[in-house]
Amino acid sequence: MTQHTNVQGRRVVANISLSLDGRVKGQGGEEDMSWIVPHALTDGARDHMVRVTGAATTALLGRKNYEGFGSFWPAVAKDDNADSRDRAFAQWLDETEKIVFSSTLTEAPWQNSRLTDADPAEEVKRLRRQPGGDIIVLASSSVIKALLTADELDRLSITLCPELAGGGARLFHDGLPTTSWSLTDLSTTESGAICLIYDRIGNAG
Repeated sequence: MTQHTNVQGRRVVANISLSLDGRVKGQGGEEDMSWIVPHALTDGARDHMVRVTGAATTALLGRKNYEGFGSFWPAVAKDDNADSRDRAFAQWLDETEKIVFSSTLTEAPWQNSRLTDADPAEEVKRLRRQPGGDIIVLASSSVIKALLTADELDRLSITLCPELAGGGARLFHDGLPTTSWSLTDLSTTESGAICLIYDRIGNAG
């Protein structure tokens, strides 16, 4: 089996939810995530999130997700009444290194955060040379697209939701490098979503 030549120490993981028609956003624009929410709140989705983030020590986020996550998850980390898996994820997110790709933010108040206006692929190449666990992109499609284009992803963690969004931004676009992937984990949720983990095995052909 051909090994992924980009793996140099640390694995780079993209974690995202997709509709059946490949959308990351709905027809309503950037804020239209209504089709994802019912599938994100299931036991299966929560178990998957804890599983896929457990080996990561660095999280990569775009500005919008950083601001959205930062307004929600720190409170969950301290909430004794929260679902234990939500709290575990929130505590992990609090404690892990968070790198935020933004050219507009001037400060990153959430603990263990830092801003960068670097190209995501160049930042990932730098991080690969440092010690640590997995580097995971958390639902930030702009960062994932940049890493797909630069051929700098080792693992795809996709929650495929049984919804046709009917419009909105797609994750995959024409012109990406031709690559092959191996299905290494599969689980289903109570809502009918499928949690898929694919590992890169090399260039197609």
